[in-house]
Amino acid sequence: MSSAAMLAERWKAVEAGKVRYQGQPCKHGHGTERYTLTNACVVCNRARVSAYQQRLRERVKRCRDN
Repeated sequence: MSSAAMLAERWKAVEAGKVRYQGQPCKHGHGTERYTLTNACVVCNRARVSAYQQRLRERVKRCRDN
């Protein structure tokens, strides 16, 4: 699918009020589900958020231990 077609799919999803749409697979090889607002891969975003939350937990734990 061309980039123009992908953009059209994204805007159709935005106009329909959807949070996610089916776009191109991400560069890490995940599926095609993406967020309409940011165009970010859903799987990559979940992994990024999970890693960030883990770093925060570790930081809080270090602060409590001191």
